[in-house]
Amino acid sequence: MSEPSPETKKIIAKLFNEHSDFLYNYTITRVNDESLAEDLVQETFISALNNYESFKGNSKTSTWLIAILKNKIIDFYRKKVREYHKESLDDLQSTDEYFDEKGHWKKDNLPGPWKFSSMDELDRSEFYEVLRRCLLRL
Repeated sequence: MSEPSPETKKIIAKLFNEHSDFLYNYTITRVNDESLAEDLVQETFISALNNYESFKGNSKTSTWLIAILKNKIIDFYRKKVREYHKESLDDLQSTDEYFDEKGHWKKDNLPGPWKFSSMDELDRSEFYEVLRRCLLRL
């Protein structure tokens, strides 16, 4: 990819001044994170700068910028979902120490006697973590 021309840089700077507030407001309502919204708008203008020469002008520049931004937002959520699924798979793999291939408790990892009234906060959080892993496994 070649370096954008000085004229293209001026055009994008003008577009930034005209549209950045609108794009930021559009983004913040979709991601609910100020820093992330700023990053996505910045990425939108970087992409616009790098691809301005291919913009044919068949739509308004604001429409073009919103289309770029929508794709940036979609990419962000796709990445977030992929990371969540990877974490879920990691959690599933970490439960293998508790269960055999049929899904039954391994003898060495059977839970101890249940004494609900004696559970302190640490035991409770550990219980809920194991329960969450078990539910994911279902």
